[in-house]
Amino acid sequence: MTVTITEEAVDAPESVELVDEFEHEMQVRYGSGGEPMHPISEMDLVAFLVARVDGRAAGCVALRRHDRELAEVKRMYVRQGFRRLGLGAALLRQLVEVARDSGFQVLRLETGLAQPEAIAMYESEGWQPITGFGQYATSGSQRAYELALG
Repeated sequence: MTVTITEEAVDAPESVELVDEFEHEMQVRYGSGGEPMHPISEMDLVAFLVARVDGRAAGCVALRRHDRELAEVKRMYVRQGFRRLGLGAALLRQLVEVARDSGFQVLRLETGLAQPEAIAMYESEGWQPITGFGQYATSGSQRAYELALG
């Protein structure tokens, strides 16, 4: 098994497919009446990474700029058939390196209670729980995390 993680265009066909699958899974986990996904503007997108297993697109993650020092992890997703291989942690670690190289000092992310495997991964990777932020600041079904890069 050969795993590669590369920066790819967010509008490439396989990238769009991965994001569409992510959004569908979030609708299934949280219900179709849940909070809508907000697009990441091209200006705010720092990087979009795709993990491939033997050349097949298996997962993705995006880095969204908030300001010069703060960025947010978005669209973290690993396809069903590729889970439990460590791809999520590998994507996250690579994204942290991209953020460091881009000069960010702090990363944040949010995830929901219906994603206990994501919560376990973030905590095992050293992310610290924080008070909610952004559109999910008052949501009782979300958890927020932060990682200091400095």
